[in-house]
Amino acid sequence: MSERLYKLPMLLLKLSKKAIFSLSMKVILLSLTLLSLTSLSAKKYSYGVDEATTSTVTKESFHQHFFGVLALYQEAFLKSGETVVPMPEWDNPYLTAYTARVEGIIKLGFWGGMARIPGMNDDAVALITCHEVGHILGGYPYLTLAHEMYHGISSEGQADYFATRECLKKYFRIEEETPTYLDREFPKTWRELCQKGPSSSLEEAICLRSLNAIDGFKSVVLLLKEDQGSFTMGFSSLPGASETLFNSYPKNQCRMQTLLAGLFDQERPACWFVN
Repeated sequence: MSERLYKLPMLLLKLSKKAIFSLSMKVILLSLTLLSLTSLSAKKYSYGVDEATTSTVTKESFHQHFFGVLALYQEAFLKSGETVVPMPEWDNPYLTAYTARVEGIIKLGFWGGMARIPGMNDDAVALITCHEVGHILGGYPYLTLAHEMYHGISSEGQADYFATRECLKKYFRIEEETPTYLDREFPKTWRELCQKGPSSSLEEAICLRSLNAIDGFKSVVLLLKEDQGSFTMGFSSLPGASETLFNSYPKNQCRMQTLLAGLFDQERPACWFVN
């Protein structure tokens, strides 16, 4: 991998070291997992660098996809007036990805323990990074918590929706490896889903790769949100929400349907979003 993938964009060089170091003590995680690590089993909720799992993510691929996604949005970050500091920590064993606004900047982090969860794959690294970008650029609905740290941060459901509707498609479209997904072995149901909408072989490949990302992400959801029900690939009938979920995660199957709705350019599911 080229050295440039590991360098922060030039706009980040304006950030003082003092501001960066102060973040470590003040970050409130708006993440795929808001974990209280002191109350959870360290063994189950951490995966060290040398711990063998079924995850296919390597240190190189972790940084490649993390920085690859963020590179697509540097101009958008600048136009939004936000200073976004990428903070990947491959060696960190704990299971977190997060976006947090502190002292006028946004810190976007991803810890290696999450990438090493059994069942994780490289495409899911891109999806999780896209989710975090969605907290910054996803738009309405936003978190409504009073603290300034949450100002302008899109809700969890909206971050999921942005991830597959906008970000993953944009990223996978420019990835040289994407067309090879047409020749890979996938469940028949995936191909049936992807052949309904896309109008070209590239669109079908992007769709299959996105489903593979969602499948890898399933391992994260079922580990960290096991009390929130199943996370099964496909659409199903779910009860509608009485009001939009601004400040909490949708239940697992509702998140699945949000990811699929984004992928297939459908409306946000009523299980979390109310017009």
